[in-house]
Amino acid sequence: MDNVLAFEYVVQSEGPAEAYDQSEGGLPATADQQHLTNDLDYKDVQSLEVNAGSIKRACANVYQIKSITCSSKAVVEVYGKHRLLPGDIIALEGIGATGDINTMPNTHAINREHTVYALPVDAGTDLNRLDWDQIWNASPPYGSSTSKFQINLDTSGGLCGTYTVTREGSRVRRKRFVHGDGGKCHFVDANLKLPAPGDKMKSTYGYYQSLSYNKDIVVGRPYVTNVTSDNPVGTYGYNAGFGVRTGASSSEGVPDVIDVKVSFSEPIVASCGVNNDKWTTPQQYPGLRYRICTSIYLVLVTKDGAAGGDQNQYSTTGAPGTAVFPTGFLYETGYDAPNVLNFRYLPRRLDFTARLQYDNEFSLKVGCATQDANGACVSLSHVRRRVDNKQAGLRLPPTVRDTGRCITPNNTIGQVLCTSTTADHTYSLFGQKRLKIDAVF
Repeated sequence: MDNVLAFEYVVQSEGPAEAYDQSEGGLPATADQQHLTNDLDYKDVQSLEVNAGSIKRACANVYQIKSITCSSKAVVEVYGKHRLLPGDIIALEGIGATGDINTMPNTHAINREHTVYALPVDAGTDLNRLDWDQIWNASPPYGSSTSKFQINLDTSGGLCGTYTVTREGSRVRRKRFVHGDGGKCHFVDANLKLPAPGDKMKSTYGYYQSLSYNKDIVVGRPYVTNVTSDNPVGTYGYNAGFGVRTGASSSEGVPDVIDVKVSFSEPIVASCGVNNDKWTTPQQYPGLRYRICTSIYLVLVTKDGAAGGDQNQYSTTGAPGTAVFPTGFLYETGYDAPNVLNFRYLPRRLDFTARLQYDNEFSLKVGCATQDANGACVSLSHVRRRVDNKQAGLRLPPTVRDTGRCITPNNTIGQVLCTSTTADHTYSLFGQKRLKIDAVF
């Protein structure tokens, strides 16, 4: 279309398609993508850059001249595709001329009205005219960046080589009157200001006719945007953080409940097993059961300074039905947004950490729900995008244990996301919510 500029965008990604493998061995590569967005849009209203070039009005039946070729019937080449026909009256203007004493006569000879002599035969012209193949080497009448036509002006003699053209000033105007022929059109610069773009992750929406207003374009796989909790800041353990109730009928009381929320860039679905039929209700704390998916879980560090083999070191270690039981599994609350996965953590006896945080970037685990007698997986759980079932990236914002990984610059509103390369990312669990665990009794 004459009023459309097309731009090619090539998505950059790292690794082949198997980089999104969600099996436990493939997790380190998951979501390692260069280009990620759930709502493609340009940067700002000034994003259309011409870099010292220009975009001007394309006047109807007014064309910028590229060259004039010597011939008994001069050949005029213009930018774009003209719509002139044999017999049309045209005016050439803005063409320079040289040639000693003939400068003024040459200028007058070219910068005046002329008659279009020949056009390609496949445009429906007289077959007795010069053939398009002979004059313009089979250049098609439409579809390329330039086009040509012949005029009744002999430039094969003394006029040859005396004409100079400029892209800005030399032009052809069709003079025969047709409604909208562009006789008064001027090549003014186009206004390059774009409609304001949007960013759904910041709850802003593109203005009318912006890219994100017209099209919902997703680049890359769904990815984790932040990890937080809906629990208030405070200390948790047992009995709403108050610890053991001395003299109570139970010497331990009831563990507190902490729901950790992992948010993705767009709506996702978590399937417990290939057919989402592997949900179970194992005993966690003695006598306490929840419907959870044990093959999708979040590894939390639940004891500061724990040595290897300490059952309290991670949330997923321990034995079901004992004082130290595995926890931190996927749990559906029924009220979370469609882009959120909820992991329910129950403090175990002797859990203690001044800063509840997951272990590292790859602490969100999605594994096998069922194995056969030989140990082969027959039902693999997965997390996928709702709209097209593409697997989601599981990489989390880095923690202090991810050395050198917190390198995200401040965002557009000036929020500091990484205070150092060894810091907890602002969008990590501890960066979003300061929760302390104290279940030592």
